[in-house]
Amino acid sequence: MTVAPSVMEASPASPSAAQPVPFATAYVTLTNQEHIRLVMQARSWKSLHQRAVERARWRDERYRRVLRQLKEQAAQREAALCAELGVAQAKIRDLQQRVFGRKSERRKGGSEQQARGLGAPIPRGHQRGSPGHGRTMLTHLPQRIEVVELDTPQCPRCGLELSVLPGTEDSEVLEIEVQAYRRVIRRRRYRLSCGCGCVPGIVAPAVPPRLIERGKFGVSVWASVLLDKFLYGRPSHRLLQDLGDRGLTMSPGTLGGGLAALAPLFEPLDQALVRKLRSQAHWHADETRWAVFVELAGKVGHRWYLWVFHSSAVVHYVLDESRSAAVLEGELAGVQRGVISCYRYSAYKKFARRHPGGVLAFCWAHQRRDFLELANSYPDVLAWAMQWVDAIAELYRLNSSRLLSPSGQHRTGQAPSAKRQAALRQAAQRMADERDAALADPGIAQPAAKVLHSMAEHWRGLTVFVKRPWVPMDNNTAERGRATGRGRAQEFLWFRLAVVRPTGRHDVQPSDDGQAVGAQPAHLAAGLSTSLCRQRRPSAGGHRCISSLDHGRHPAGRHACVPVTHGRSNRRHRHLMSIYCGREFSADDIQTITRLMQQDPSLKRSPLSRKLCELWGWTKPNGELKDMTCRVALTRMQADGLITLPPSQITVTRRRAAFPPTPATDAQAPLPQPVHELDVLTLCPVTGTAASRLWNEYIARYHYLGYTPLSGSQLRYSVYAGTQLVALLSFGASAWALAGRDRFIGWQTPQRLKNLHLVVNNARFLILPWVQSKGLASKILSKIARQLPRDWLVRYGYSPVLFETFVESERHRGTCYKAANWLHVGQTVGRGKKSTVHHQIIPIKDIWLYPLRKDFADILCG
Repeated sequence: MTVAPSVMEASPASPSAAQPVPFATAYVTLTNQEHIRLVMQARSWKSLHQRAVERARWRDERYRRVLRQLKEQAAQREAALCAELGVAQAKIRDLQQRVFGRKSERRKGGSEQQARGLGAPIPRGHQRGSPGHGRTMLTHLPQRIEVVELDTPQCPRCGLELSVLPGTEDSEVLEIEVQAYRRVIRRRRYRLSCGCGCVPGIVAPAVPPRLIERGKFGVSVWASVLLDKFLYGRPSHRLLQDLGDRGLTMSPGTLGGGLAALAPLFEPLDQALVRKLRSQAHWHADETRWAVFVELAGKVGHRWYLWVFHSSAVVHYVLDESRSAAVLEGELAGVQRGVISCYRYSAYKKFARRHPGGVLAFCWAHQRRDFLELANSYPDVLAWAMQWVDAIAELYRLNSSRLLSPSGQHRTGQAPSAKRQAALRQAAQRMADERDAALADPGIAQPAAKVLHSMAEHWRGLTVFVKRPWVPMDNNTAERGRATGRGRAQEFLWFRLAVVRPTGRHDVQPSDDGQAVGAQPAHLAAGLSTSLCRQRRPSAGGHRCISSLDHGRHPAGRHACVPVTHGRSNRRHRHLMSIYCGREFSADDIQTITRLMQQDPSLKRSPLSRKLCELWGWTKPNGELKDMTCRVALTRMQADGLITLPPSQITVTRRRAAFPPTPATDAQAPLPQPVHELDVLTLCPVTGTAASRLWNEYIARYHYLGYTPLSGSQLRYSVYAGTQLVALLSFGASAWALAGRDRFIGWQTPQRLKNLHLVVNNARFLILPWVQSKGLASKILSKIARQLPRDWLVRYGYSPVLFETFVESERHRGTCYKAANWLHVGQTVGRGKKSTVHHQIIPIKDIWLYPLRKDFADILCG
């Protein structure tokens, strides 16, 4: 509001009006309205001023509050940054200690010596003032005496000969000589001079059995390889180079294949180790990372774990891809009670939760390490942490003291003295009280509180040794065994059972000397060779019955012999095999056959085969006797000259059945429709003589391989689209040995012999020539994969888990198998099923496999 200026009027002029009037005495005349307006304005300005003052005061207070908050936040951030910096510096100090520091955790000082109970430290090596033992000569070694004479035993001046004095000046030098040699075995041949006719032809002693069938390297070579590689830890390429320098050339493939062949020989030993381990009451357990460069489905990377389980009698190693409690479950399966010395890894805790009878004894060395790392990482709490290290050392001293007898020797199975036991219990309780008091202190550093919280959480396991004097305070036993560097192959040689003892059996007896065989290389070297000699397999030149594996089954005072023939037929040389129709026959088996025929001369071949199958328990998986297979084996034995069978009741020589074409198999009208337009496909098993003959005629007429009878278990199918026949296929026994398939499955020879019947071969697959239906072949393969396991189970009492087939690569590409999700795993070498040559004689074929179950590999390798 604009206020008009007031009118100022001077009083009436006086004689002295010309004089200026002072400002303070001048009067102003205002109207009442102007006065009110001025008062209101004054009050308004006062009100505005007061609000401005209050606003300024509020702003000042707000700014002070915000500044205080910012200072608090800055202080908190500074504290967090300092803590983060402290953690980073602690990590740096820890890494520097690991990389550049001392590897030992021993400290110089009295507390460490108290922990060991040794008093003053003693320097290593020879002590001054003490007599030495002198040069040690190994008098147990054989001697090679060398006589050294003067070249010219004459006087250098006059030339007269020197006279020889009695005695010699002797000295000794230790030498070693390693030389490879060829072991040539010459067997005498014999021929009967009598007319008994009990042994046909020429006989000869059996070929000495070989450790690896058809292998050229003997037991001494493989024993040296095992010790050198797995006990002394020399890499394979250096081992092969060393053997080559000695004149013994061995390829890397031979080395790898030989070790794979030897591995099954150690399985009984491994099983005995596990049984002995599970019978113990206390175990040390530990694990560490181990790189294994093997590609496994579902596993990323090459990190595996080497586990060690150490008891008083057994040291057993497990190499596993997992670090979970499943390894403990498998190793200690069936164990109800026991104590496991370990560290604080969660897998051990999980195992203890699942097995209430198991007690975990946590390692005091790891607890001590926590304090040492705390002292190294946080210098501010160095003195505090070292006090706890000294307290742990005192616990070690008290525990060692209670286990000593009055004479200073360790007690063996005796109870500790009550006084020392009470002192140990009091020291443990005192440590627990100090821990609780430190945790209750609000000023304790966070890293120190973390270590104490861990101690409190695991206190029950840390004090197991107090009530159980036979339980050590730490887990150093397992850690020393794990860190030896020998563990990468302990599945072969690291054990504490006496394999050097000639028990003559596959089982093993526990060692009583209390020392690991791994610490006795000389004994292990000799014992390993002896054990491998007992495990030798017969070579291709003799039956298993004449090998050392039969343990004296031959007549006393006579050498075992085998017939020798010189015919050209492969069948005439079948006596050199130890297996007929997939079964091994020993000398006792041959004698059993001969004895049955002698007891009942009228016994024919069929009743004989049935009796033998009943006697040997030679049956099919469904319980039926394998009498037909047995008759085939008997016929081959007779052809090899091992037995003489009764005359066959069939006098006419059997010929392979022929199936000439008939109008029933003539070509039909073309069928070009794709598979989805055809009628419903039906797979009908072939049963009955008429259906079987018709199926055989179709195969003989239209399949490029023709008809050949299937051997062993088999199923044949006719495939119909509605009522029209469109395809035929058959399944039978699988191939005896197949490199690509066996590699894919991952089984060894014993597993293959046991589970080969679970693999079924697609022997024939024929789409009739006039059927040109797209997608029909793959559709049939997918349906047969679902139907055949059920049909096979009904007929033979078991279900196969894997299909195999062969596709001639020059003729077909296997597109239908690929479309049906079959797997191509390699090719054959073209030698044939029963060929003895080592070059291609038949077309090379692609190998296709189809797993019928996800766990097929586990079943086949079981």
